[in-house]
Amino acid sequence: MGIAAWSLRRTCRASAASATLDPAGACLVWWQSAACHAYDPGLRPAAARLLPDCALVESSYRPEPIARTLLPARREFVERYLADPAPVGFYRLRRP
Repeated sequence: MGIAAWSLRRTCRASAASATLDPAGACLVWWQSAACHAYDPGLRPAAARLLPDCALVESSYRPEPIARTLLPARREFVERYLADPAPVGFYRLRRP
């Protein structure tokens, strides 16, 4: 699973989650998927509320909502969610 921030200029490109992306140099948009709220015992303690890549984005930038909603947390093959409903949305990333 990859968490990406998109740099929007003349073309769009995906970038890996990073604390070094420059929101002043480009319009950075982050898609926060339901997977950010999935439980994975191999990646983090149960007390954490977000997957590490998602937490990195939230702690490194100031996400401003563009569009967001809540989706029912439906368990499928292996998914377990810490939030029900699970928040999802597009956010513009700003400097903190």
